[in-house]
Amino acid sequence: MLQVLLPGLGLVRVKPGSFKPGDVLHQPFPPAALEVVSGIKEGLDEVHPQSLAKWEEDLRRVPRPEVEVARWLRVADAYQRCTEWRELSPEAKRDYYRSCPPARWRRAPKCWAGCSCR
Repeated sequence: MLQVLLPGLGLVRVKPGSFKPGDVLHQPFPPAALEVVSGIKEGLDEVHPQSLAKWEEDLRRVPRPEVEVARWLRVADAYQRCTEWRELSPEAKRDYYRSCPPARWRRAPKCWAGCSCR
């Protein structure tokens, strides 16, 4: 069982296999938006691999995709800045990416507090 914080319900326990993707809420992205999403994909592909179609589909399911795109742009930017200047194995890069909770990515447009690139 996993604990999940759901708006209006608080902390609840759910079975991992019981998650279903939400409905697609938005039309397909225009070419300019897909270009931005493609940049996110390129920046994170080595640690968060998925197709451009999957990125778009997931973003079309959130209520405000522009907010989510902005968040992922910050994630990709921070990840690239913190890993591009040194050689890291693929495992080390994945560990580095996973070491920062998503909530911290939202607050830190540069690097997170524990980042060693400062």
